[in-house]
Amino acid sequence: MRLAGGFATTVWLTLALAGCTTCKDLGPPAFATCAVPEGGWPDASVGYDPYGSIPDVDISGPVLEAGDGTAPYSCIGGYEAVGGWIYLPRNTDRTWWLVVSDESGQRWTVEVLLPHSTRRPKVGEVVHVRFSWEWGEWTPPTANFELRDGDDDLVVWAGEDEWLGGLKPPAELELVGPGLPACGNSDECGSWARYALEVRVSGSRGVVPLGGDATVGGLRVYNGDLEATSTTSHCSDWGGGHALAAAARK
Repeated sequence: MRLAGGFATTVWLTLALAGCTTCKDLGPPAFATCAVPEGGWPDASVGYDPYGSIPDVDISGPVLEAGDGTAPYSCIGGYEAVGGWIYLPRNTDRTWWLVVSDESGQRWTVEVLLPHSTRRPKVGEVVHVRFSWEWGEWTPPTANFELRDGDDDLVVWAGEDEWLGGLKPPAELELVGPGLPACGNSDECGSWARYALEVRVSGSRGVVPLGGDATVGGLRVYNGDLEATSTTSHCSDWGGGHALAAAARK
């Protein structure tokens, strides 16, 4: 799903702004996820280069190490993490991490900073990790992270893009669309509003507040940010919105 049509979007935002407060005091929770090979990415353009990207990572293998806090070879806190574009996480005391070996023997660090995520694979378990990240210059990156256990049950998913249509949620989760506006504002560049998130899990429907989380159908779902902007602006750095969401098995 993506907003389209300058006039229609502007009218929709105007109506939304009429019933909500400014966004000054509302910020998304600090959460982030990432995966990185120990030793770093072989391509130096990946990560901090503004045009870098991480191709689709798809690995399966046993957990060799696991722990809490910042990993010995950390990837959270950099741009190349889901959730690392604007809201670089600081509360790393909530982080947990795994070291996973792929089929070639390469060791990978997998880090998760997600409040209340209680299901954590243990040493010896086989896990499956998918991760991709692509820089968006004046827009958020297109990023996706998914961690499953050896039974193919979801452990953690997180995604980031300009809007919901660019996210790749797991099969268990349907992102229905934006809920009621939580806040909004406008300036000389344009208008914007931020929203609750409506989701469906296993036939159960729920609403996740902006910057919060909710349990729906056995998953804890997180609404890190859901922002829509007016589609036209004379400002060269005007972005197209921001969608940041995550889910974890309880």
